Amino acid sequence: MQTGTYPLVLRAPTLPGAMPCFALGALDTVAAPGNGRRPVWDDRCRRILERVCREGDRPNDDVARLIEAETGMRFSASVLSRHRAALGFARPRRNDWTSSLRRWKPWQGHLAGKS
Repeated sequence: MQTGTYPLVLRAPTLPGAMPCFALGALDTVAAPGNGRRPVWDDRCRRILERVCREGDRPNDDVARLIEAETGMRFSASVLSRHRAALGFARPRRNDWTSSLRRWKPWQGHLAGKS
């Protein structure tokens, strides 16, 4: 049966209901860090976001840290931005006056000094 020093490897389990050796890793009950499910936005998160938006103008990163401290769920700033917009709240620290300055190009148009 066995000619060398290596153990005998069976092709199929010998007992009914036995698991093959390559599937034993699937029995590990401790999840590796980072392999968890995504946090699900719920009513607690919505209430916290509404409360913070009514109180004052706080950036999304601060709101994310506050939600994580109160619920234990971590969300990115882009997720908070989407939920903030869905609730009808404005962006934090909105800066409307610089958009026209960014579009203004004095080297083009009538101020360019075309000759």
